[in-house]
Amino acid sequence: MEIKLSEFAKNYEMMGCDDPIKIIREYIIESNRESDALTIIPTLAKARLDKIQAQLDYARAWIPNKCDLQKCNKGITAQQAKMLERLTDMYCLGLGLSEMSLEEAKNVISNMKRPAIVFAPMVEWLKDKYGICFAEDEK
Repeated sequence: MEIKLSEFAKNYEMMGCDDPIKIIREYIIESNRESDALTIIPTLAKARLDKIQAQLDYARAWIPNKCDLQKCNKGITAQQAKMLERLTDMYCLGLGLSEMSLEEAKNVISNMKRPAIVFAPMVEWLKDKYGICFAEDEK
């Protein structure tokens, strides 16, 4: 009798394994379904490619239309504008922040007022993913 994946996963979780990929891999091997699993690889590759293409299309739509933040916002420095523009590019391209960029963003953004013109999705991304907020947003 073949065990269901859900039961198999519960058993593995009770043994302390909570990595879904490892559980699925072990299930496939133990249930002798390697051939079936290999047929989903093209579907998974296509799904990943579609996600990458969507991210590229998003970046192509927004990056060329960015404004010069220093010209549009009185009171922000060239350094602040450059950093915000770089963060917007990173967001649009679906990149994460390096340790150095993360520290710079924390130090600069948390000590500045939110500019009147800034790419709002990037601001939300910084807040949700990294806990970085502009000074007045932290309250």
